[in-house]
Amino acid sequence: MSFFFNYTDFKLTNQKLGQGSLGITYIIKRIIDNEDFVVKIINPQFEINEERQLQLIYETYKLLKLNHPGIVKTVGINYQSYKDPNKLSPSIMTEYFPKGSLKRNITNNDFFHNSTQKYITLLGISNTMNYLHHNNIIHGNLKPEN
Repeated sequence: MSFFFNYTDFKLTNQKLGQGSLGITYIIKRIIDNEDFVVKIINPQFEINEERQLQLIYETYKLLKLNHPGIVKTVGINYQSYKDPNKLSPSIMTEYFPKGSLKRNITNNDFFHNSTQKYITLLGISNTMNYLHHNNIIHGNLKPEN
């Protein structure tokens, strides 16, 4: 299992997917095959001291070990800035789902055709949260956008 990814193997696009208190997410393309991934670039206002670096490594390690169909797979972590490799700018890469978030899909009237599909979706979310809790992980920000 790889842990760190080499930022030079990827090209940061201008396609911003979202922004939160932790950072900004973009689509990133692997240069060798043009495959899309998501990269969350940690907010530069966060002080990236030794303790925070270790915490980020630990959390990334825990995410890399997860294996559940309801959880986006973590690819790895990087500490170099895409704009200036001499600067510290942590980022976490995950797989990319072109269909977007649950919120984006449920606002589309064609997503749920009947109440059974709604129920199956809720069971899937419940099962995923149960898996996380059994792995001593608390989501802390469960909402359709995530």
